[in-house]
Amino acid sequence: MFRIVLISILLLSLPVGVTRAQTSLEDYIDQLIRLGELTDNKEYREAINVYKRLQAQPATPGWLKAASEYEMAELYGAMNEADNAIAALGRAVQLGFDDCLTPRSAERLAGVLSDPSAAQMLAGMKISEGDFHELVWLKAEAQNAHHDARTMIIENTNRLDHGITEIPQSQLPTRPTTSAGVLYWRLQLLAVQKIQRDY
Repeated sequence: MFRIVLISILLLSLPVGVTRAQTSLEDYIDQLIRLGELTDNKEYREAINVYKRLQAQPATPGWLKAASEYEMAELYGAMNEADNAIAALGRAVQLGFDDCLTPRSAERLAGVLSDPSAAQMLAGMKISEGDFHELVWLKAEAQNAHHDARTMIIENTNRLDHGITEIPQSQLPTRPTTSAGVLYWRLQLLAVQKIQRDY
């Protein structure tokens, strides 16, 4: 759940010339930011309900439904509801969630992953080499954005001038992919960048 926590700690506007697709992408970003706030406040049950509403929206893409299911698995794990966490993880994998890195390092799933069925679900994730490399880059970039934001906040504390702080941000990859993990992390990184720039 590192992504969600990052989003609420940090503060990218989408490029000018917003299209219909970009508008809905921005809507998803706003929803993820709200979910981050709920998670940070340990309002796990409410966050689960918001994820379910996000999944129920007719225009929500399949990869986001899969990622939402994964996020619910982490939230159930945080509430020590192991059976619900395992079931949500299984649904996420069935829906195509292929981020094979995040679950293995998720503190909220640590107790759940010792269950043989959860381990089997993770083993069932399939991701291409190109998607795997991008996933690693996206996660590292989100870490960097987190670090940059913390540094920026410290540097701007008690700042007397009203100048603008330069915020270096990486451009998102645009190569075609159907990977739920990659597409979700792209959205996560956009959300982190938006928070960063808004702040």
